[in-house]
Amino acid sequence: LYSKLVDNKKIIELINDIKCNNIALVLDILDFLFTDNKELFNNLKKQKIILILNKLDLLSKNTSEIKFMNLIEDRINKLRIDYPNIISCLLTSIYDDKFRSFLFDNLNDLNIKDIIFVGKSNAGKSSILNKLNENNNLTVSPYLGTTLAINKIEIDNYIFYDSPGIIDNDNIINYLPNDKINDVMPKKSFKIKNYQYYERQSYFIEALLRIDVLDEIEGNISFYLNDMLKIHRSKLENGDKYLINNKKNIKYKVDLDKTIEIYDENDLMIFINGLGIIKLSGGAKYLIHHYNKVNIYMSEVLF
Repeated sequence: LYSKLVDNKKIIELINDIKCNNIALVLDILDFLFTDNKELFNNLKKQKIILILNKLDLLSKNTSEIKFMNLIEDRINKLRIDYPNIISCLLTSIYDDKFRSFLFDNLNDLNIKDIIFVGKSNAGKSSILNKLNENNNLTVSPYLGTTLAINKIEIDNYIFYDSPGIIDNDNIINYLPNDKINDVMPKKSFKIKNYQYYERQSYFIEALLRIDVLDEIEGNISFYLNDMLKIHRSKLENGDKYLINNKKNIKYKVDLDKTIEIYDENDLMIFINGLGIIKLSGGAKYLIHHYNKVNIYMSEVLF
């Protein structure tokens, strides 16, 4: 309902109406790593941007810290070629007790006294501001777009503005009932689920995504997902039967009405916004069945 009432153009206009030239752009760390967010950055070219990469806890237990920081630094340097208005970058998570002092030190070094918090819905803007304000005055919810207006907060002689969340139409949670969102969204550190295959098989993340392995070779599939989500594996020829026979029992579902074929001799990572990551190892051919409004992002193995 929120996404139908408030479009992103109106949100950007609302942000630009504020007499403030500084933006704290909050991005989910997975969104930052796998998508380019060009439309969002292009809309903020006139302002100075402090980039805040949130939900770092999703990956912290599963990655090499040195490799991960090198990856972030490389991405930031490439971004600054097109967007030199990115003046700083901070990393944080819900468990980060030092972020408050880091941000205030950063603002002080940059001589910034007022800043607008901008980001996609559920990137964690309001949660970060609550941590800065050391209370819970702002609405924090898994539901899309619960910040419906500009909230002004004064903290320690700084002025912060919390803007409405940018609607990300590419996020799978847009197409789920509100009472299912919290069970699907990635949270906490991923518990990786690994599966080996030796034959043609089908894998289902509930009915949110289907992966068919088309080759009879040895390989591995790793799922980085919310632990609430169940993985079902079957022989390839039984895949269609699984969806038909379990239609009433599957808790989380969207229409799997688009199919793409993937093949690469090297290992791959697939990112589904709002759902998680799948790592494909073994060099097989795969069919990915997904909802047509949710893009599949492919990348080399990042971690």
